Amino acid sequence: MINLDKLKRARHERQAALIDEVVSDPLAGLSPDAAEQRLRDERNHGRRARRAAAREELKAQARRQAFARLDQVGEAVEAYYGSQAHAAAPVLRGGSLVVQVSDVHFGCVVRGLEQRDNANTWDSQVACRRFKTLAEAAKFHGISHGAEELVVALTGDLFDSKIGKERYDKLLNSETAAALTYMRGKDLLIQFIDDLRESEIFGAIRVVGIAGNEARLYADRGHSHIMASDNWDALLNADLAARYRGSDVACEFGVNRYVAEIQGWRMLLIHGDQGRFNPTNQTQIQSLLGNHDADFGISGHIHDTLITGKWIRCASMMGTDAYAGDGLGLEGMAAQTILWLAPGVRHAYAIDLQNPSEELVPYQLFDYAGAFGFADNLFGFEHQ
Repeated sequence: MINLDKLKRARHERQAALIDEVVSDPLAGLSPDAAEQRLRDERNHGRRARRAAAREELKAQARRQAFARLDQVGEAVEAYYGSQAHAAAPVLRGGSLVVQVSDVHFGCVVRGLEQRDNANTWDSQVACRRFKTLAEAAKFHGISHGAEELVVALTGDLFDSKIGKERYDKLLNSETAAALTYMRGKDLLIQFIDDLRESEIFGAIRVVGIAGNEARLYADRGHSHIMASDNWDALLNADLAARYRGSDVACEFGVNRYVAEIQGWRMLLIHGDQGRFNPTNQTQIQSLLGNHDADFGISGHIHDTLITGKWIRCASMMGTDAYAGDGLGLEGMAAQTILWLAPGVRHAYAIDLQNPSEELVPYQLFDYAGAFGFADNLFGFEHQ
């Protein structure tokens, strides 16, 4: 007669022996190829873990250094203004800091500019570094002036549209899927705004903006709201308004133009491509400002910084591309503009973003759980 209890005990003892064997030698019973693959996988896993730990350590160090620099600047500025010798200095404290973001051209790729020293390159990873550099400059000037308010002013062409002007050069040098480009650009700008918000340097934050021409979804430019707002820039503005609804970040947008009131100034925002617009022509500028009851204006479009008495034109975050550099013979530095406004006082700074410091920990690109398939990693980016 079969003893079932004896069989169960034997099977249990055999399983225990197999477990002991596997635990004592994880490579036991594996072919040489399988054993080599297991060792390779373990090494890769270990390297990934070490890289992740190293990244976290670098981020923590960068945060400590950034806060230390901010504390040093703040203490030096307070000491300067608190001294008796400078008590009667001109008004340079308080007011609002305006950070203009223009002509970013998310989605464009710049590589292979020939026969140039330190030729410009541009893609999403470069954008992560340049935006971080701009944020650090904003923190520095915010502390230096003791600014009470931050205004982020978006003046268009933050995205490259694959349709837009329908240039084949643009289509062939597009980084990835248009929808993925939009998500990356939106998330990167949100990181930029939230970084400045979390610094707690500014008592209030506003985002204002309009749409540009390159981000349009039709070949024709169009000027009516129904057509001009069919635009990646307008979609970004709407998404920002939705994200910050009910928060301490106020949002105010237009389509082709918008007048923002800041510290008693009326600042006109336009992109710069519409009409017979020449910021160096005082008669044209005075007429344009008069039509909007504005004191001065800001724009982008032409990728070169220009500061005049009544108008400030921002350069491009992207810098020189093949169309500008080889096609038009124009070389421009990657830069953005920061303004400091107080009642009756206005200062402008051009912020050089061409070669971001390697010491800064850049913002991150995200993956989207396979939503865009292989396009999400088309250029081999290593996402956080």
